[in-house]
This record gives sequence, C-alpha cells and structure tokens, in this order.
Amino acid sequence: MFPKLKLTQHYQQGSALIIGVFVLTVMFLLAASLIRIVGDADESVNMEVWGTRALFSANSGADAALAQLFPINGTVANCANVSSTWIPPSNAVGFHN
Repeated sequence: MFPKLKLTQHYQQGSALIIGVFVLTVMFLLAASLIRIVGDADESVNMEVWGTRALFSANSGADAALAQLFPINGTVANCANVSSTWIPPSNAVGFHN
C-alpha cells in the first residue's frame, strides 16, 4: 500500500534518541544558567544589605557626634568637646557588647 513508508521508517530509527539527548543537554544548560543567575542575585542582595548597614552605622556615628556638639540643654559646645570614640550605653536594647 505505502512502499516508501517502510523505507523512511528504517532511516529514522534512533533519531528520537539523538533528539532526546539534545533536549536534555539544552535543559541542563538552561538550568545551570538559571542557578548562576539566582546565585548572583542573592550575592547582590547581600552586598546591598551590607552597604545599607554601613550607611546607617556612619549616620549613627555622625548623629552621636552632633548630639555632643549640640546638646539638648542648649549650651554652646566646642568641636574639641566631641570625642572621637563612642561607647554604647549598657542598658540599650540592640547593642551587643
């Protein structure tokens, strides 16, 4: 009935195996690149958190120096009165000594 059909099926034996290996290889490469992208994004978020903490720490130090320079009682202060070190209060919540 279809004499050429048997001939084309004979030549196509094993092509599904080649296509399967190719698809698996492509999927593996896509998964590997996705894992790398997610890892890079995670590292970027960590760096952003560390940068924000450093900024807030620097602002806290500047605020502590300004509080010594301009006290609440309104007395005139001198820049020499501002100490270069800061000791956190012992009863403050959030400071780990």
